[in-house]
Amino acid sequence: MKKILLFALLLCSICVTAQERRNKKRADANTQEFFYEVEAYRNKTLSGSIDVKIWSYAVDINVAKEQATKNAVHAALFRGIPGNQEKRVQALPALVKDISAEQKYKSFFDELLKEHGPYLRYATKSNNAMTTDIIQLAKNRTKVHKYKYKVGVIVTLQYDELKKLLEQKGIIEKLNSGFIF
Repeated sequence: MKKILLFALLLCSICVTAQERRNKKRADANTQEFFYEVEAYRNKTLSGSIDVKIWSYAVDINVAKEQATKNAVHAALFRGIPGNQEKRVQALPALVKDISAEQKYKSFFDELLKEHGPYLRYATKSNNAMTTDIIQLAKNRTKVHKYKYKVGVIVTLQYDELKKLLEQKGIIEKLNSGFIF
């Protein structure tokens, strides 16, 4: 009896782990296909950071929350941050303007955006992602399909630091590279 119970418990844990892995793979595919929404939340500070609200789509709410930081970095790299007139926040252009750069530097971007990768240095979730307040959760979570949620998370993005990284790697040109002294 103990062996059967142990076997059933092991089988159940394997199934749950496999499902979590599939959910994360789907969320990563959504990021690559630009299947997220981004809006500026607060202006860029003197330290070069900006708060953005990322709306991620996923089957699991927790996966969507985790994916928000990756989506914020992806948006800053390839999509840009649109302005918000209501909050008087200026738009920021995409850091990588060359369309072919994503394929040209694919190994770099894959390494940067891998699971628990270096992108976490450039994006952090604010406290509203961990809130237990029912009203706040309801405003930032919508069921869009039978098995899919749209989850909004405010992320602080180190925009200038990310720009410096791309300049160091030679992916984008430095601002003063066109000037002759």
